[in-house]
Amino acid sequence: MIRIIHAEDEESWRYLIANKINRESDMQVISSVTSVNECLQELDRAPYDIALIDLNLSEDEDYAGGIRIAGEIQLLYSHVKVIMVTSNENYPYMERSVVAGARHYISKSKVGQIASLIRLVYHDADQSMQLLMLSLVKYKELSYLDTFNLTPREKTIYLHKKEGLSNQEIADLYVLSISTVRNQITSMLNKIGASTTAFAFEKIHKLLLK
Repeated sequence: MIRIIHAEDEESWRYLIANKINRESDMQVISSVTSVNECLQELDRAPYDIALIDLNLSEDEDYAGGIRIAGEIQLLYSHVKVIMVTSNENYPYMERSVVAGARHYISKSKVGQIASLIRLVYHDADQSMQLLMLSLVKYKELSYLDTFNLTPREKTIYLHKKEGLSNQEIADLYVLSISTVRNQITSMLNKIGASTTAFAFEKIHKLLLK
């Protein structure tokens, strides 16, 4: 049985996540806490395998609460694997969480996948770390795309083109006309300052290496 502590100050999320996890036969939320201090006190009292930590637990502007817990757990309870739960998919905060000791993170919009992620982090540290690094690279890339003021649809199309999808496949996926997809690609390329998608990928890649 995978023993889990969940630190979240919003009651609705505590209920939803615990309800999802406790339906699984191989894991259980043993304790739900609402603050940094409660979390650390509970970790002193009982053994846990996984700590689900809300990134914005302290509700401060710097998100220090969740990140501080990750660092404390890494220092004092290194056997406990931290998964950060967040509604703010922001690369700098994700990076800080990982540096502090988080083994992975998940968006609240993807909470339906949380049981699978817990199993991965608990049973296969190497694969979990590989996926985490790929995810960080993706979020870092998205953060750079934000500097070009791309629309959400243009960012989505950029990622699909990088995955190798054709214009027709993207059009079919979003029920768009092929001309609409082409126009959005042209707008995206103009904002990035690239003549082709290949050049756009190369330009963003160079930014990522800086």
